Amino acid sequence: MLLAGADEADLTDELAAAGWPDAARLLLSALRASGSEGDFDVDFRDELRVEPDAAVTYLTPVLLRRRTPEWGAPGE
Repeated sequence: MLLAGADEADLTDELAAAGWPDAARLLLSALRASGSEGDFDVDFRDELRVEPDAAVTYLTPVLLRRRTPEWGAPGE
């Protein structure tokens, strides 16, 4: 649903808009889908987004990607 038919989606704005604790639930759902048998990968960026007045004040950008057959499962 988060990918809306695309192969990847930046979840950062979704997480920020979800607020707390829904942002944690959304991130947990993405991480569950990226398990060793899952069809998705979650990529955390090396940045830190800081918005002191927002419901989620500190946020690392997150990308959700659909695995393609040529990528294989993690560790392959």
